[in-house]
Amino acid sequence: MLRTLILFCGFFPCALLSQTRLDTLALEGVTVVSNRLLPIADSKYHQQLDSAQLRRFPTSTVAEVLQQQSSVYVKSYGAGGIATTSIQGGGAGHTLVLWNGFPITNASLGQTDFSLLPTIFLMKQSFSMAVTQPFMEMQLLVALSI
Repeated sequence: MLRTLILFCGFFPCALLSQTRLDTLALEGVTVVSNRLLPIADSKYHQQLDSAQLRRFPTSTVAEVLQQQSSVYVKSYGAGGIATTSIQGGGAGHTLVLWNGFPITNASLGQTDFSLLPTIFLMKQSFSMAVTQPFMEMQLLVALSI
């Protein structure tokens, strides 16, 4: 019994000391300050259609207007299919579509279906193409306003 008590008293402080070792560090917070989007005026290519020009397409979709009025290639997958954009070989995921400043990209597709957007509600439509610095890839910004 005494031998067990001596062993217990000998190993118990070691067990307590091993539990007090700090394995986490408290780091200070980091604040990231940046602009989310390039200003439209800074882009190399900028085209804007106002309400007078959009009235010529009262029953069209944004996909048809993009196809006829801009240099953006619109991939249309037939009647009832989706219509996506492509710029200089880039995919439709490189297109940001803003409706009054809010992105309207489909969460399940990761891209915007331009065949679902009618032009009858639009007052102004603008297109901007810009090269982003980190990856040096083309991106299209389509801004729609009601």
